[in-house]
Amino acid sequence: MSYFHVSNDFVETGRTLASKYATSIKDPYYYQANDANYAQYLREMIFEKVREEHYPMKPSRVNSIYLFEDLEYAKLFAEKTNRKYIYSVTIESSGRMLHADMGWMDESNRRSYEEVVEIAHKYYKQEQSENYFEEVLFEGLVTIHEVMEEINY
Repeated sequence: MSYFHVSNDFVETGRTLASKYATSIKDPYYYQANDANYAQYLREMIFEKVREEHYPMKPSRVNSIYLFEDLEYAKLFAEKTNRKYIYSVTIESSGRMLHADMGWMDESNRRSYEEVVEIAHKYYKQEQSENYFEEVLFEGLVTIHEVMEEINY
């Protein structure tokens, strides 16, 4: 099965990737930089707490590599987040995987703590939101197969 990864980093073909999101999101320089980053950090920490307490066998959002099975979703995500590169990748190790609806992250914006907790449960139960947008969380290693697109903004 082919998967796609979206990034602002240029990565050479054949290079193996591991998740670096946890390091980034938990860095005070990141979440103190602006309100949007801080809100993202808080939501991710709530989702992580819900996962640890109720869905410990599911992969962690902060410790996963984000993949897409569908190239069109990868393109839409790249456009939405101003990412420059879309890569096809090969999964190189066994690891936990979850097909989930990224739309729940958007739904959790500007919500109360209780509402974000409820939304996190829906995310990990793999329910679909009104704005369904499939992502694949993978806790493991992937190798860059090829650059599918380089987007110039």
